[in-house]
Amino acid sequence: MRFLFPFIMFAFPLHFLSARQLLPVSLALQALALDLRLESEPSVPYLSIAYSGLIGCERTGNTVKLTYFNSSIRAFKTAVLLSASEEASHQLFSQLFPLCQIDKSRNLAVFLNPVSGRKQGNRLWQLLLQPLLTIAGLSYAVYTTTGPHSLPTLLHTLDIARVTDIVCIGGDGLVHQVLNCVRGRDVRVGVVPAGSQNALACALGCKSPSAACFHILKGNTVQGKVLDLTLDTGEKVLACCGVAWGIVSSIAKQAEHMRQFGPAVSTTKRYAVSALGLLLSHWNRYSACLQIKPSPTSPWEALSGPFTLLAATKHSCPSSLSSEILFPAGSVQDQQVCLVALRACSRLRTLQFLGKLRVRGS
Repeated sequence: MRFLFPFIMFAFPLHFLSARQLLPVSLALQALALDLRLESEPSVPYLSIAYSGLIGCERTGNTVKLTYFNSSIRAFKTAVLLSASEEASHQLFSQLFPLCQIDKSRNLAVFLNPVSGRKQGNRLWQLLLQPLLTIAGLSYAVYTTTGPHSLPTLLHTLDIARVTDIVCIGGDGLVHQVLNCVRGRDVRVGVVPAGSQNALACALGCKSPSAACFHILKGNTVQGKVLDLTLDTGEKVLACCGVAWGIVSSIAKQAEHMRQFGPAVSTTKRYAVSALGLLLSHWNRYSACLQIKPSPTSPWEALSGPFTLLAATKHSCPSSLSSEILFPAGSVQDQQVCLVALRACSRLRTLQFLGKLRVRGS
């Protein structure tokens, strides 16, 4: 994974598996001068796929089975090709197999959160990623988390020096934990979105679990940056999505407590109920003094409170729940941090501010 995740003046190098544009190259079977046809559609004289989409090629007798990713529908497909003889089949296989371009020397550690989001993690692993890893011939080991604090224990059982890629099947919380546990190590991190919001996966341009699996198999990477934070206790923490303080963090904390009600209460409802409860019950003002450095060469500036909310993020904040762009200038691939500071104000003014932010961005 290649993710440089700095917060203002701090940088931390990582690598992230993510979406890259495919280069469509037509594979016309007629051009191979072989007597070939699709087993499922004998009348089709040729097959048009992307070379870069191939992940598997198997030969049995006079048949060659291709597994490839169709980027237009974001799904994996298979095609069984029949040839006139085993010799022709072998010739076809020898030409197609090198096009799979998957580094089989990689060793993957897959961390699965089975209760994240709509609890689709096990299904995505069993029906999607695991079969694809087997087809691609990649070595892997899978670890299932059992609670919010089980990941460090699982990592202690892992020979991290032998791992080249860590794959997270879950939400932003699982990715956040993994990044902090492997901090300082040369390892790539891949994300199969299976959480409630999947903000990081969306920021990387990979909302689809199938597309995420494809890029993980191919080892495609994208550079990015995260927030590197130092807490009052001196502890250093990486934040892959953002940092919030004030009413935003209070809402998030209340919404987290509502997870106990299970999937019957959706993420949208949890946050809406939590926000409404805070608006009606009590309205805190948060005292703080914020110091910011607009650019590396500019002096530090002080911004005094009290505040209603403070938030800093590295990306434009789309998610699985919404495609709205709250921060048009936000990007995980540059060193800019989007900052929102709302001084203490009334409930009505806060609602108006949040409404404008949602519609127009910042």
